[in-house]
Amino acid sequence: MGWTFTRGASKEKIMDEILEPWDTTATEETAKSWYGAKPAGTRTQSIVLAYRCVGDSLWYVRETTTTKPDGTVTVEKWIGLSLLEKDGSYGWGHKDMEESMGPYDDTCPVEFLDMAPQPEGEFCGRWREAIRRKSGKIAVQQSLFAPQTLTGMEPTAAEQ
Repeated sequence: MGWTFTRGASKEKIMDEILEPWDTTATEETAKSWYGAKPAGTRTQSIVLAYRCVGDSLWYVRETTTTKPDGTVTVEKWIGLSLLEKDGSYGWGHKDMEESMGPYDDTCPVEFLDMAPQPEGEFCGRWREAIRRKSGKIAVQQSLFAPQTLTGMEPTAAEQ
């Protein structure tokens, strides 16, 4: 998958478009396309449960409901990443992927990992572990440098 740029688009406009709910129904035409591995009449609906933009990495957790023509319903929660980039004066663009595609980006909010099940594949487990490890290191670093007041250890008037 490549990049998609929109002439004159702001970063905020691109983010709004990415985060919009989906509601599509596969047609005979889309069912024949490489992307349309779904039978005609299959309805796909998706909403964003949480999102966070870290620099130019837009992370989100989506819940996608697929209803096949026979009435079978599946619900999936998954972590997505849209890399954002400005192309000079042309406008902003994005490159979209989901966790199982191997995002080599370690800025995913750690709380997102508990919101969606881990996809199959060797990469996903290692990637999630790296996110958790990095999150733990950041928390330790922040606690080392953050001013702390312990109950019962407040400075006395003489120490102030």
